[in-house]
Amino acid sequence: MKNLVTMVMALCCSIGFAIAQQNNPLSSTGYSTEAPTGFWLELESVVEHDGGILDGQTTYRVYLNTLSETDYLSACSGDVNNPLVIDAPQGFFNSPFNAGWNAQGINPFFLTQVPELAFDSFLDIGGENSLTSVGPSLAEGDVMFSQQFLGSTPLGSSFIVDDETGGAWFIPFPGLEAADSHPGFGGVEKQILVAQFTSAGGIGGGIQIQVFQGGDQNEEFRAVLPICPTGTCGGCTDESALNFDSEALYDNGDCEFGVGGCTDDSACNYNAEATINEGCEYAEAGLDCEGNCIDDVDADGICDELDDCIGEIDACGVCNGPG
Repeated sequence: MKNLVTMVMALCCSIGFAIAQQNNPLSSTGYSTEAPTGFWLELESVVEHDGGILDGQTTYRVYLNTLSETDYLSACSGDVNNPLVIDAPQGFFNSPFNAGWNAQGINPFFLTQVPELAFDSFLDIGGENSLTSVGPSLAEGDVMFSQQFLGSTPLGSSFIVDDETGGAWFIPFPGLEAADSHPGFGGVEKQILVAQFTSAGGIGGGIQIQVFQGGDQNEEFRAVLPICPTGTCGGCTDESALNFDSEALYDNGDCEFGVGGCTDDSACNYNAEATINEGCEYAEAGLDCEGNCIDDVDADGICDELDDCIGEIDACGVCNGPG
């Protein structure tokens, strides 16, 4: 029997499909379980609070970075096979003026009277307040993770959704024609807001995402992505580069091209054609690159630096003695 997450994702896939496809949207669509390089969850530090009720805390936002303006985020979820993990060692702030778990409870008209409401912790897909959120739907199994974001819970805490049923927050696909106005698409910034946390400590974890690449439901992938602080999880993704990083989630622009080799002419493996220095090897002290002694006056195979007797030991055991 399908778990709750699979059923939710199947529902997201089926909206907008023909009636004949709705009976089994997953089999008719198919999907990849790996995210293409360039899709990654970024933890961005937005505000460091100094003074007031949030003194000493930092507001973070989690964004899904996409490859194109029309990439669409349909669902965020977790289950026993693809856990959703939010690690908040110091907990996170919940404003009592937002009774819900998503951004629809943040009314911009109240911010002049309650400015801290703007920094409430929430889950969403693309929305940051009541004017931009489309009101994602919620599905929960054994783990009632939405309870950690309610205004009645002043301090939310870490949670893991890894039960058989699973859980998710999701939005239906509105059609590619809505790409210019719907917050579920990457847009010109190629970023989609997934969550906001205000905490006295750090935020970590990972979230399973469902994405329609280019707004095409036939080009779907679902993958668990780690939450990466800005500047991490990147690397060189060009396989032709000398410093290609197969584990990088996005290209950070640090690819190095050229001839790799040792550029130090004092090294044993000096390469006169190398343009990028890497992997120089040096002889041990007192030896040349072939492992032979540099100084061995008596030619006894023992380097002078280590030789107890440079010369001959006579029958009496005296170095260079009378014999």
